[in-house]
Amino acid sequence: MKKNHLLLLFPLLLLLLMTLAPVFVQAKPTTFNKDIKIYDYAQLFTQTEKNNLSQIAQDIAKNERIDIAVVTTNKPNGKTSRDYADDFYDAYQFGYGEDRSGLIMLINMKEREIWISTTGKAIDIFTDQKINLILDSIYIDLAQNHYFNASKQFLELSESYIEQQVQSTTLQDIQDNIPAQIMVQKENKTANPALNKPTSTSEKLLESLKLGTTMGGIIIFLLTLWNKQKISQAPNAHTYLDEKGFVVTLCTDDLVDSKVTRTHIPQESEHKPLASNTSKNSSTSNTSTSSPSTTHQSLSGTTHGGAGRKF
Repeated sequence: MKKNHLLLLFPLLLLLLMTLAPVFVQAKPTTFNKDIKIYDYAQLFTQTEKNNLSQIAQDIAKNERIDIAVVTTNKPNGKTSRDYADDFYDAYQFGYGEDRSGLIMLINMKEREIWISTTGKAIDIFTDQKINLILDSIYIDLAQNHYFNASKQFLELSESYIEQQVQSTTLQDIQDNIPAQIMVQKENKTANPALNKPTSTSEKLLESLKLGTTMGGIIIFLLTLWNKQKISQAPNAHTYLDEKGFVVTLCTDDLVDSKVTRTHIPQESEHKPLASNTSKNSSTSNTSTSSPSTTHQSLSGTTHGGAGRKF
């Protein structure tokens, strides 16, 4: 009887071990294909359009070392567009370098919202002002359901801003190195006594004499030209002589009519443009035109910048 009980317990014990087995298996880290830059879950693009956008994004990431991607969805899983974009960027391990520099554009079809999320160096490159300029540029295409055009323009504008930042940084590095180059020249002069040899008194006197003679000649030449011009323009007897003679006639002026013209001078207030009404399309209050980027932290603790709006 006891053996029968053991036989009945054996299948139950085996089932329990099979249930607990996954707990003891160490989970392998999830890896993602970083060559994939277009995630079209909302199926807004054709395969040709996806390939086109993917090639542009891959070239930008490879050349500029700033990651970039486009995501579309109609199921944001209860998240806001900002949280969905930030979490997607973190979960799919986008970015270059230790600060994981890059940006991602989300097209949320459920809420008809667009959101651009930035990370690392992209936060400094894509300020609030620049992000809103991009949103202004692609808004019409999004509103008219031209999602491929909007996404392509996003990629091209982003590449343009990245290249501008690189050029600006290079110019600043050159300007910062100018004082160092001057110091090197001074050190070279100090190290080479021949470059720093003082001139004798006679040499200085000769140089001063040459300079004075040259300046004096220039001044005399200019004065001569000025006097000739003045003499040629002076009046003489022939100035008032009319070879054809002259006739004196009587001339009178009679007032016939008068007319007054009035012109309205507009006040300063009449020149002020009407206030823009674009704020109703924005889903964020961080639309300042100042340079700094507004940042926040995602659920994973990563710092992100970004902005978005409805379309």
